[in-house]
Amino acid sequence: MAEESKTVDGFKVPAVPKRAKQPQFPALKYEQPTNAGPPQHEYTLEVVKSGSQVESHSVPTTKTFYTFGRLPVCDYPMDHESISRYHAVLQFYADGTACIIDLGSSHGTFINKAETVAKIPTQVNVGDQIRFGMSSRIWILSGQAEELPDQDEPEHQEQLQTDSTKTQRDPVAYLYKFLRKTVEKDEYTWTVTTDDEDQ
Repeated sequence: MAEESKTVDGFKVPAVPKRAKQPQFPALKYEQPTNAGPPQHEYTLEVVKSGSQVESHSVPTTKTFYTFGRLPVCDYPMDHESISRYHAVLQFYADGTACIIDLGSSHGTFINKAETVAKIPTQVNVGDQIRFGMSSRIWILSGQAEELPDQDEPEHQEQLQTDSTKTQRDPVAYLYKFLRKTVEKDEYTWTVTTDDEDQ
């Protein structure tokens, strides 16, 4: 309800309208570790749905962790109904590593199809595929070619069978080539909702 105008020295002074109250959001219940540190490389989060890129987000180097969730105050807000208000955190460390931490969400957080344990940091590497809740969108951590998973790791040997110039290739082109191959082989088939409203 607007305040009534006042009269000062015979002059009618219009009332100053009240400011609209800012929406109140619940506090984030997360305390970062003492060995936290900002990202030491330039990273990008590529968002893929049905085999096509639908979003791309640069990861700033100004913070040590970034939030995912349904609230608009999250660093990476999402609208899907299965996403919790504060769903997960991408935490960076002083040694250059990064972890995904599910904040106790209702529908979980997955890295390469494996569900993470709530409140327990799970290391994430360049090229890993991250899914939140039942959303069909896949978030892929992209970075420099030399930051891709080690070629000696068995699960990556087939994808990294290339010539000696592999470290000079475009990391984004490599990432999407890898994604297309896994989709064609049906290696990453997710049980997710696929309605048009999926965000």
